[in-house]
Amino acid sequence: MSTKQKPATATLTKSSASGEVTITMTTEALKKNAVEMTAFNGISLRFFSQPEVLALLGELARKLGVSLNRNDIKKLVRDEYESLKKQLKSKLSHKFVYLKMDACTVEHTTVSITSPCQE
Repeated sequence: MSTKQKPATATLTKSSASGEVTITMTTEALKKNAVEMTAFNGISLRFFSQPEVLALLGELARKLGVSLNRNDIKKLVRDEYESLKKQLKSKLSHKFVYLKMDACTVEHTTVSITSPCQE
């Protein structure tokens, strides 16, 4: 009989006269959000080394064992890319796919539009 392993979580609680704040986050959620911020929202890898970001996320990352080092975040992004690429290749395997491309030049500016088509 196997037991499910509980995901690593960190809970930070700050008590003060004005109230209490509790943050609960899993290791995977923190990694996923870091990847989405850089890959999908265009946040620079330097963002994670900014003192203000480290002040907000540093303790949480340390408790979860997640590095906010730019090279480690870059590796997470690359790993996610490879995973999604593998899924897409598998999904499109043995299927006919073509791209329709239109282009035009207006006042020394070339505009190109690519549309994936599937039959």
